[in-house]
Amino acid sequence: MKTPFFSVFALLVLVPVISATSPRVASSDLFEGFLGSALRLSTPEGTEVPEIRFMGSGPAIAALTAGEADVAIIALPDERMPAGDFAFGPLAYQVAVVVVHDSNPVQSIRLDQLREVFGEGGSIEEWGRVGGTGTWVSRRMNTYVLRRADVLALELFRAHAMSDRPLRATTRFRENTQGLLREISEDNAAIALVPTTRMGSRTRALFIARDAQSQPFSPSADNVMIGDYPLRLPFYVVYRRDLDAERRSQILRILYSDAMAQALEENDVLPLPNRERRDRLMQAEMAR
Repeated sequence: MKTPFFSVFALLVLVPVISATSPRVASSDLFEGFLGSALRLSTPEGTEVPEIRFMGSGPAIAALTAGEADVAIIALPDERMPAGDFAFGPLAYQVAVVVVHDSNPVQSIRLDQLREVFGEGGSIEEWGRVGGTGTWVSRRMNTYVLRRADVLALELFRAHAMSDRPLRATTRFRENTQGLLREISEDNAAIALVPTTRMGSRTRALFIARDAQSQPFSPSADNVMIGDYPLRLPFYVVYRRDLDAERRSQILRILYSDAMAQALEENDVLPLPNRERRDRLMQAEMAR
């Protein structure tokens, strides 16, 4: 992805404030509202809790190079790693998920169709145009979008599907994820854009295909990690290869812990699949 909005991502960097021995980790500002408390909850008793300060991605990588930070968590829309003697691995993803009422017969949709559904002047207004059958052929769609400053579902959707087309004037904007899911559960003609894979009662996610020649994929943790699901933004852990093994292990054990995964999910960020997290935790233990 080369869309300009990704350039606005500021990133956090942990800098020693209380203790010179505290781990110094860099993390996206999208995690600002919960990462501090998540780090405290995820850090084993008797272990120094990482500390945080904000800076851009370039300064974060520069801090790693200069040895002023131990680990950075950075958004990588094109998954091209920064130059330098770094090791890295995926940590989590922000996703844009297309949700419908569970009575809807449509199972999948393409990116170009989504542009016609959500875009101003779009040609798709009835469910029959995307595979709806029976009484659904002529049923008109109601479009909803979750729009919040701390999540990027809408920006991801614009970058991958909209081709700079504005949203329909009739789009209903909401700011609370669970509230929107409840609304969809009561509107069987709804199609909504949300930032979570955790569905509520009577709602489900559509599979999405990149184009007419591609297979559609669900937003499962495995499909998102592999990259088969298209509406995703990866966050990577990056650290210097010469970082002390004990410190590296300490930080990775915190970042890939169950407590951290739960905190990510609760804040509309998708963690790695459990199997992948356990493998990385095992590697962190072996590296001590």
